[in-house]
Amino acid sequence: MRPDAEPRQPQSSPTHAPPASPAPPAPTAARRRGTGRKVLVGVGAAVLVLGSATAGLAGGVLHGGASLQPVDGEGAAPDTAEARSEAAPAEEPGERVEFRGMSVLLPDGWAAETVTDSFGAGAAPEEGRVSEDWAALYPEGQEACEAQEWDWADTSTGCRHLKLLGPGGIAYGGAGWAAVTMEPGPGSTYTASGNAQPCPEGEPTFTEADPERPAADQATVEESKVGGEPASFLVTSLTCLDEATAAFTNVEQRLWLVPGAEILVVDTYRFEETEALLASAQW
Repeated sequence: MRPDAEPRQPQSSPTHAPPASPAPPAPTAARRRGTGRKVLVGVGAAVLVLGSATAGLAGGVLHGGASLQPVDGEGAAPDTAEARSEAAPAEEPGERVEFRGMSVLLPDGWAAETVTDSFGAGAAPEEGRVSEDWAALYPEGQEACEAQEWDWADTSTGCRHLKLLGPGGIAYGGAGWAAVTMEPGPGSTYTASGNAQPCPEGEPTFTEADPERPAADQATVEESKVGGEPASFLVTSLTCLDEATAAFTNVEQRLWLVPGAEILVVDTYRFEETEALLASAQW
C-alpha cells in the first residue's frame, strides 16, 4: 500500500432477520360424551417439545451443554449435518395426556378420555362419596371403546385400557372397597368391588393351583420410577369370574403407585407399551 493511499473502509454485509419459528399447533378440541355423572372428554393434545439453544456463549461452550464447532476463516460455524442437527429444534411425536400434574406420551394409535366419577364404598350415600377425575388410555380401533360408558369400578369393560386414578381410586379401589396399599391382603389388587368381577376379555387366566399364577400373598413390592418420581410396582393376582365356566379364577394385574402425586396406574391387560408410557412421564 502506498503511504498516501486512503485506508479502505470495510464493507458491512447486510443482516437479515432470522425467519420466525412456526407457532405450535393449538391443542385439539376436547371430545365430550356420556350422560349423568360420567362426563368424558378427550385429553389427548398435540404437543411439540421444542429444544432451544441459549444465545450467550462462554468459554467456547453453548449454554445448554453443546460444544461449539471450530469456526472457519470467515468466523462462521461450518455447515455440517451434525451442526444442523444440534441447532434444529427437537420435535416430540404423538400426543401428551395431562393427569394430576403428570403428562405422559401416548403410544402411536392410542386415545385417552377423562371421566368425572363418584368414588366410594359400594352403595354409600352420595354425600359420603368423592367426586374426581380419572383417565382411561386405550388403543384405538376397538369397537367396545367407542360407546363405552366408563365406570371407575369396572375391571372388565370389553375395551382394553389402562386406568390412571387419583386419591379416590386409591382410597376405595381395593377388594371390598379397601384402600390400595400394595401390601398383602385386600389392598394388593385393584378390585373396586365387594365381589369378584368378570375377567378381562382375552386375558389368560390362572387357577389357584397353577404354578404360573402370580400369587398376591407372595408378591413383592418393588421400587420403581415414573418419569423420575419414586413409585411402588407390584405384579399381583386379581380374582375374577370366568363367565364361560361360571368359575372363579385369576388374571395377572400390574400396579404402579406414585405416592407423592397420589396417582395409581392399573394395567390388567399386560400392555407392552405401559412401561415406555410411564417412562415418558413429565412433571
